[in-house]
Amino acid sequence: MDLTLTEEQALIQDTARRFADSELAPVAAELDRSGDHAILKRNCRQLAELGFMGLNIDSRYGGTEAGVVAFSLAVTEIARACASTAVTLSVTNMVAEVIRLWAAKSRRHSTCRDSAAATTSAAASA
Repeated sequence: MDLTLTEEQALIQDTARRFADSELAPVAAELDRSGDHAILKRNCRQLAELGFMGLNIDSRYGGTEAGVVAFSLAVTEIARACASTAVTLSVTNMVAEVIRLWAAKSRRHSTCRDSAAATTSAAASA
């Protein structure tokens, strides 16, 4: 079995690592101490700009559709710097997947697109 990362997976891992080190690590302790949701929202909006809030969301619904390996690599790097942000990233992607599979068609597009853009969390719509 070949476990070599694809070029896209390696890029996502590297991007996640650099983002985690430069943007998340410096604010993680403050987020944990204060519970300041503004910090978490800013983190998520920045991740959305990178396409990470929609890593497992179908591209028809605004996601990047990068796959589970890329998703796992990104979450691992994000969690290394900020567990709160990593959990939000993970839950948003997972709930969006459930909505895509089982929600009414009229709800799928807007909910998943909003989650991928971090304008709202899919979990808030579930």
